[in-house]
Amino acid sequence: MSVFEGFTGRQKRSANSRFQRTALRAAAEPERWAACGHLPEPNGRTVIPTLHLMCGLPCSGKTTLARQLASTHRAVRLTPDEWHTRLFGQDADSPEHDVRHSVVESLQWEVAVQVLYQNVDVILDFGFWSKSEREDYRSRGDEIGAEMRIHYLNVPEKNRDRHYLS
Repeated sequence: MSVFEGFTGRQKRSANSRFQRTALRAAAEPERWAACGHLPEPNGRTVIPTLHLMCGLPCSGKTTLARQLASTHRAVRLTPDEWHTRLFGQDADSPEHDVRHSVVESLQWEVAVQVLYQNVDVILDFGFWSKSEREDYRSRGDEIGAEMRIHYLNVPEKNRDRHYLS
């Protein structure tokens, strides 16, 4: 049973099938994966980390699912809203809010790259509302040799409002 059931609508894959797929890719292109910094583990297996993108509107449950995934996959979760609030407080009405948020996301991407190079999965809890943004990060992940998984949460507006009010 996959932890993604009911959340993504994508084909479910067991941990074993993920390992098999990763092993096949690494065996077919060993120079590429080594060049990306993904070296074999002490047991001889090549591990390719996964970059998880949380996609959905505000209050759709992205962070809740990201926390579950982080625990299940022993992944690093990067949520800009948490960093932003700690650094700048609740500044949604501030003219600098969007610039600050972009800086936080940029810093988190730098952290994500370093973590992925250590063969550790990363969860970016950015929202990824636009297709162009998803494609941008898909391309970035591919450049560094990471697997990619998009988790799309399609929650009706009335349920998002209820989540926000609770």
